[in-house]
Amino acid sequence: MRLPRGLTLVELLICLAIVAVLTTLAVPGYRSHLLRTRRLDAQQALLDLHSLQQRYLFDHGRYATQLAELDERRDWRSADGHYVLGFTGGGDGGWVATAVPAAGSSQRDDDACRSLTLDDSGFRDATGARDARERCWR
Repeated sequence: MRLPRGLTLVELLICLAIVAVLTTLAVPGYRSHLLRTRRLDAQQALLDLHSLQQRYLFDHGRYATQLAELDERRDWRSADGHYVLGFTGGGDGGWVATAVPAAGSSQRDDDACRSLTLDDSGFRDATGARDARERCWR
């Protein structure tokens, strides 16, 4: 009696079905993890900007009113390039720095955290979902 060799079509289809189910379950979780991880890029960039503003205040007695005053050679994107930085205010008053997803970045799909903000007092906020502040600054 000869033993059959190889896979039958039914066995192959069962394997493909299992792979399809696992992929369907894993991809959304992985995508969500990427979005959360890239938010850390924005948070670090905002904290760096906050540090530059504090140093500028110490050196000049006022806050910078433009990003170029802080560093004219800098690109003003987050380290990995997923967010673009900007701020309003400055001078003798307070300021608010904002990180928004860069054009073409997959972070544009992050509806939970559309933008992150940090002001001169260190207050952190975000726009997006109802609980954006807690969710985006974890």
